[in-house]
Amino acid sequence: MKTGICPKCQSTEIYTDGSPKRGDRSSIPISNWKKFFIDTYACYDCGYIEEYIESKNLKDQAKMERAKQEWKKVNG
Repeated sequence: MKTGICPKCQSTEIYTDGSPKRGDRSSIPISNWKKFFIDTYACYDCGYIEEYIESKNLKDQAKMERAKQEWKKVNG
């Protein structure tokens, strides 16, 4: 949905919060001390939602390595 098109209904009524992150849905824990902040995209026609790790977190190698240690790889 980052492209502005909903993969479920093909709508272009896609919105993102774009606000400072806080609350339960603002982050995903990696460990007790580290977390990823997320960007949320929502289709205002069908209600479909996608969440992505903020790109600045993807560039943080220490966070990414910690997540790889703590999380289970899906296809591995």
